[in-house]
Amino acid sequence: MDRTSAAPLLSVVTASLNTARFLRDTLESVQRQTFRDFEHIVVDGGSTDGTQAMLAEYPALRWISEPDGPLGFAAAMHKAAAMARGKYVIQCAISDGFVDPRWFEKAVAYLETHPDRALVWSFPQLMAQDGSLLGVYHVDLLERPPRDGASFLPFWAATHFAFPEGNYCTYTSILRECFPKEGSPPHQIAHPHLGFMFNFMKRGYVSALIPQVSSYFRRHGGQRQQHLRPIEEPAAARYRKDVTALCWGIVSGRARHVFRDPQGRALGEIDGKARVRLFVDAVMIRLSRAKLLRYPPIHVLRQVVRIVTGMILSKPYDRTDWQRIP
Repeated sequence: MDRTSAAPLLSVVTASLNTARFLRDTLESVQRQTFRDFEHIVVDGGSTDGTQAMLAEYPALRWISEPDGPLGFAAAMHKAAAMARGKYVIQCAISDGFVDPRWFEKAVAYLETHPDRALVWSFPQLMAQDGSLLGVYHVDLLERPPRDGASFLPFWAATHFAFPEGNYCTYTSILRECFPKEGSPPHQIAHPHLGFMFNFMKRGYVSALIPQVSSYFRRHGGQRQQHLRPIEEPAAARYRKDVTALCWGIVSGRARHVFRDPQGRALGEIDGKARVRLFVDAVMIRLSRAKLLRYPPIHVLRQVVRIVTGMILSKPYDRTDWQRIP
């Protein structure tokens, strides 16, 4: 239902399916934002748990409720993107929300003042089903945050990182361009968020990190990641292979990589020396994030001795071993 007329600067898009128990928390977290020039669009997949009645309580919402079709979540997002009238767009899952009431304000202000950046993101925080806030995702990046395209590309090559789905803000035109659609590779449709990430990076768009916590991701029973795991895990594995192949193509010179602004204009290209630097930086990032190398050497040696000793002492004697005892 569309009850607004003027086009806003920002569109917030939400896909929904039978999660009415968290719906009000999500809607209220959006409504608490200090930035007011936005619309909130909810595309419901035909919920049967009272979602529609709750959506009707919010006159400013733009929403529809109908089956998603064979593309599932990807179809819902394309419907939402087609409805979006804002210059910028933020995704927000129906069970998630925002802990920083100024996040919309900060994200839009950054993109408005940095015309070469196509997307801005920040850290999400885990929330338990009962609403308790838990750990912060990616907080280790505060030490060496990959803030721009030049530093983010080797970081992406080394880690296969994906922007936090619940807080990144990008141009609506770029979401429409990069989000998987009919005709996209099947693994991108199966895991459309990773499909968007790959297409965004392949096209050379540049992102930026605002190093703060802005949103929460609620873990609960029955969420999409759980019941779609058999489909999304193979798709994620294929995504990692795609990232490796693309980045190796750039390093080897077989693939050209041009950084672009949101309008598609070239900002710069990775040349021969930059390819070497990309490879070295990716290797160093990979090594620096290896769990084994984060521990002091004496601690690693102690753990190895403990494991080996435990294996020897806990191994039961068989008959041959018994016969060797004097």
